[in-house]
Order: sequence, then structure tokens, then C-alpha cells
Amino acid sequence: FQSPDRDGLGDLRQHGYKIPRGLPPAPTAEDMKKPKHLALLMICIEDLPYEHIWKEFCATLQVPEGTNDEYHISLLCHARYPKQVKSEWLKQRLLVYPPKSGRGNSYLDPDYMTRTPNWGSVEITRAMLDLLHTGLKIGHDSEKDMRFSTDRFLVRRPAAAAAGTTAGDDSEEEKLAPIPEVDQFLYVSETCLPVATAQEFFDAMNNAVSWVNARHRKDPGTPKNAYENDQFGMINRRIPGQYRWKADQWTLLCRKHASQIIGIDRPHIPHKYHLWNSYREINASDEMYIPTSLALLGYLRFTAEGEDTQRLRAIVPTDESSSKPGSAPTPSTTPAAPSNTFEFVKKRPVTYTDWTEGARNPATFAKGIADFQKVSRLARDKGCLVARKLS
Repeated sequence: FQSPDRDGLGDLRQHGYKIPRGLPPAPTAEDMKKPKHLALLMICIEDLPYEHIWKEFCATLQVPEGTNDEYHISLLCHARYPKQVKSEWLKQRLLVYPPKSGRGNSYLDPDYMTRTPNWGSVEITRAMLDLLHTGLKIGHDSEKDMRFSTDRFLVRRPAAAAAGTTAGDDSEEEKLAPIPEVDQFLYVSETCLPVATAQEFFDAMNNAVSWVNARHRKDPGTPKNAYENDQFGMINRRIPGQYRWKADQWTLLCRKHASQIIGIDRPHIPHKYHLWNSYREINASDEMYIPTSLALLGYLRFTAEGEDTQRLRAIVPTDESSSKPGSAPTPSTTPAAPSNTFEFVKKRPVTYTDWTEGARNPATFAKGIADFQKVSRLARDKGCLVARKLS
């Protein structure tokens, strides 16, 4: 029978990383429910130039007539220079370190978390993971101090939720309804603007699907140059080449995928051994980490001209539930749940970017409303929800 690690991922598993065997199961009806809570994961230098637009985007969500308003929007922000942020609204939503315990510490101001990343450094990837890790805690946080509670990230809740359980509730005591966990996580930057309404965002999303415009090294559209070769080739060798993918940094992740990406690093693994360390030697690891992680988890699969990067996961090699510690794994010929029949990852951009000026840097739009109108039309025509870079 097949060796349990014939898929090439045994080294990662032996180092303690949580890498599943076989292919992911097809989603259930529960998995396919429409999302009700979107988290915007903002990466910026200091203040947001379009803060007012994002506020309006959240505040003006109009629910179709006859439909229950269950929609929540949160915004989390990683700023390179958090102490230079002047907006009180944005300060409230910056990442912070957990409060210190002990006498006198309860009155200390929050200590803002920042990786102070330089362009192309692995610290950007770490900031992305910090945002995702914190966003997954929303709806599960018992912290009461609003300077530290994840409740502070909320920017839009249903109108009825502010008064209690349902619209028309006559309760004398106003009590905010519990905040549900986040269903979808969207990475955006300070130069991003929405080109769709908030309701269109929720209509386009699916709780079992992520949007990552990923491409494999062997994709015909992947450039053949030294920069690309370095990105794909200089990832630590413990990650096999067939699992290496590249995508835009600005992606949309469903909760299940986000949780599994964070879960690759088991809680007991010291930070110096976290998977992001495998990307230290490459430029723009933020373009590689998420799509490569999705491939390691079995969600991205390149098939062309007889090649299949997930072929060796097509059969579940062991029945781990029936194997006793120290005994040989029980062989199994049960096919893994079909992943080629369900599109777990939409390989298309959620954020419109104009790369016509060169492969290294996207075009910048600086003509205000005229550029925004033009870019919005282009972005919507391509099915995108967000556009960049608007300055």
C-alpha cells in the first residue's frame, strides 16, 4: 500500500505542522450557507486616506425588502506606524497586544502590535497572519475591556441587534446581541476602495469558497524570469515544489480556510519554527504564503497535460482512526472526498489591479473621481469587489 507520506509532505508533518492527509471533503449544506459577517483586514502605513468611504460603505448597507438584516462588518487594522495614527476611529481598530495582568496594569494604554514591515519583507506576511489570527477570535472573546476586546472591531451591526433580539422587541433594557464569528476575511490596503455595495459583497460570497487568483509555476501565464524563479525556488525545501503557488496579496478567505491556514502552526510550536520562516529568503512572501498554504491543505490543484500536483493525495493512504500507537498504519483504498468536483478556491481576483505598466508595480490612479469611475467600471466588468491603487 501507499506510504503515508508519499504525497511529499512527510517532512512538514514530522516538524509538527498540521497538514491533512488526503483531499478535503466536499462541503455540506451547512458549509454552503451564505455569510453574515465580513471582516476587512486592513494593512496601512498610518491613517487611512479613504476612511470616510469605508465608513459609508458599511453604514449604507441596504437589506432587500422582506429579508432579515443579519449582516455584520468588522474592520481590523495593522499599521506600520500605529503611533502616528491620528484617527480615533482607526486607533480603536488597530491590533494590540493582550493586556498585562497584575496590579496597576489595568490602567495602562494598549500596546499596539506592529511588524514595521519593509516592502517585500516576510514581516508583511506576519502582519497578514496577525490580522487573520485576531479576526478568528471575534465572536469568541470574553474580554470586557473595550480597549482590548475584539468587539471593538465591529463597524456595522443589524439595526435590530442594537435593541435586543429582534426588530420590534419591547424589552426595557437595551442589550447588544452577541456578535457572531466572522465568515469571510478580505485583505485590503490603504489604496483600496470598494467598487460594489456591501450587499453585493455578501451576495457574491460563499462560506465554502475563497477567492485567490492563484497560479502555479507551470501555468502558461506565469512569467519566466529571475524574479519569479527566485520567488518559487527560494522557499525552504521542506515545502515541495508542486505545492508552491503565487497570488495577489489581496485575497478573500472563507472561515474554514482561514482557520486551517492559521492551524498549520500547532499551538505548541515555537515562533521560530512557524511556517512563515520558510519564506524568509524570498521577496514578497505575502504573494506566496496563502496560496501555497491552501495547496498544502489540498485546496489548490494544478492539472494539465497529464500532470496533477495532488495526485498522490487522491487515495487516503491510512486509516488513522483504527491504528493503535506504535502499530503499522492500516491500508485503505477509499478515495478521498472529491475536491476536483467542487471549486474550493475561485482562481480569480477579488481586487482589481492594473498591471499594464509592468510586472513589478501596478498602475497608480491619482485623478480622483475621474479615475475612480473608470477603474470601477473596469473592476466590475471583471467581477471584482475592490480596486487599487487609488491615491
